Amino acid sequence: MNTTLAPAAGERVSTPPVRTAAPFAFARFPVAQVVQELYPDKLDERAALVAHHLEQAGETLDAARWHRRAARWAGVHDHAGVLRHWQRARALLATMPESQEVIGLRLGCCALILTLV
Repeated sequence: MNTTLAPAAGERVSTPPVRTAAPFAFARFPVAQVVQELYPDKLDERAALVAHHLEQAGETLDAARWHRRAARWAGVHDHAGVLRHWQRARALLATMPESQEVIGLRLGCCALILTLV
């Protein structure tokens, strides 16, 4: 048996398979659910965390909704974060197919961004 770091001539090297980003993104959705279940009384202040994990999981519309919630909470508690959350929600919604809900959310984001700048 070879005890050095380099494989000996003719020795096969077994490496674990390379993981793609897809399983990692899929794992983010349960994290968002766990946060919601663990902190049901603190969802407003945890909204940015939920939004982040939903966004990473590819749940764009839900992520935009949670960014909206985070922006509303930040408006009272984190003035620097307000604009960031509204802009992120707007950017996410811009990637979505148009529907009444998406258009309404986008208009709301734009109107609130205008009040902040």
